[in-house]
Amino acid sequence: GSGSGTPILSSATLSYVVNAPPDIFIVTSTPVSESSVGVVALTYQVRDLDTASGVTPGFVSVDLQYCTSNCASVGNEVWAIAATSSLTGTFGPSISVSGASYNTYSLVWDPVNSYPNQYNGSNFKIRLRANDSEAANNMGYVESDTFVLDTKDPVVSMGIDGRSDAPYNLTIGATDDTSAGRQMKLSNNSDLSSDGLNGS
Repeated sequence: GSGSGTPILSSATLSYVVNAPPDIFIVTSTPVSESSVGVVALTYQVRDLDTASGVTPGFVSVDLQYCTSNCASVGNEVWAIAATSSLTGTFGPSISVSGASYNTYSLVWDPVNSYPNQYNGSNFKIRLRANDSEAANNMGYVESDTFVLDTKDPVVSMGIDGRSDAPYNLTIGATDDTSAGRQMKLSNNSDLSSDGLNGS
């Protein structure tokens, strides 16, 4: 207000938060990677040593994050949270944890759903984040090794030469960020099954 009185602080309380962040690890036997069908599957373990005295005793939340830039600069990466619609398995709030032993869960991420039209062949990585909802030291992280991310479709071109003396009447080409595993299938059938004219 406009009065001349001086505010007086009569008391103050200082709180000190003691909290151990959740422990989370990726335990997949093979390195994390994008599979041939375009998904990333992993198994993880999580615990919270002081969960019994926490804000949400016996539970943490877990989400998946992916690196969008500065992925090779440790500590300076830019992370985005994967959309829940792109995840299946055990994630989100209310993930049951123990204060001693690790609980094991599985998770599958469909990167096309979260991060379409991208190619990173050198330093892409993901991480899991566990949150015990305490006022401090509430986040635990684990990062994957780097792997190739490819959510970009190949570009296909087609040309028709109608000249009667043309050696090839139909020319088909395809370009992609990588040639690894690239294949092309031709068929006169809508389901691309063998039509007796093109290779099986």
